[in-house]
Amino acid sequence: MSVYADDLLPLFLRVRDPAWSTTPGATRAWLQDRLDEAIEVHTLPDRALVVWGPPRGAVQHAVIAADPSDAGALAWLGARLQSLHGLHDGFAARVDGAVGPLLQALLPCGFGPVSVELTGGVREALEALGDRGARLPEGFAIRPLEAADVAQVVAQRRAGFEAHPEHGYPTSPDPTVRARIDASIADTLLDAARADVPTQHVVTQDTRVVGSFGVTPAEGAHGIDLFLVPSARGRGLAWCGYGVLLRTLADHGITRFDGTTASPAVVHVSAVLGRRVHTVILGHRPPFLPLGNLSVPRA
Repeated sequence: MSVYADDLLPLFLRVRDPAWSTTPGATRAWLQDRLDEAIEVHTLPDRALVVWGPPRGAVQHAVIAADPSDAGALAWLGARLQSLHGLHDGFAARVDGAVGPLLQALLPCGFGPVSVELTGGVREALEALGDRGARLPEGFAIRPLEAADVAQVVAQRRAGFEAHPEHGYPTSPDPTVRARIDASIADTLLDAARADVPTQHVVTQDTRVVGSFGVTPAEGAHGIDLFLVPSARGRGLAWCGYGVLLRTLADHGITRFDGTTASPAVVHVSAVLGRRVHTVILGHRPPFLPLGNLSVPRA
């Protein structure tokens, strides 16, 4: 392929969110990996970029970038994606850079935000949390995950997220594949339950498990996951869970927590906690995240 990361790096570094970018070298390596496997690369020299990747399962990936102050580049990008996205039903494009102008340029072409990637500081989130979740509702408790809880936790998460497939829980139409996915998740949770330091917890109501949450290690940061059964929602329990998780991260010297979500509720909580949207995943099949939920503060 005749296009290399060095040709595109100045544009890519210019439009990426500096709060999320690592080093230019790491960004170059990340971009070159995608160029090496790309089906097509389309560029508007030094103004806009589409890297069209191979299908991965049910999703067709693309990496896109454009200077959000360049109206001509945004129009070119929208037209280019409109001509490409029919190649695969599961189109997904990562939008780096300023969220608003790029989204506004692509919405008329039938694209919308299906999920967002977030980053935030642990200390800042604890300060923003304040007294929220300081007291559990009567009848509820939070305790570390135990091995005996794992099967129920996996089943609850599977049922809850399959009721909302847009939230992106790993699944498959093949029951054998679903069973393997659940077994892998169960193994991870069992390891956490047996660890000396608890990283996974359950929420109980009169001893019955009604939710679960935990931290997922990642290089340089940690992710957070949280699930509540429908009957336990709307009671402030999510704030209680975030409080436990954030204090756990702080106690272990973790300064940042990252994650991907397609849930409007999680994006709302993230905005309160001061997390930033650094990447938007665009698709062309609704449901789309409400644009109002994308006004998460950016650095």
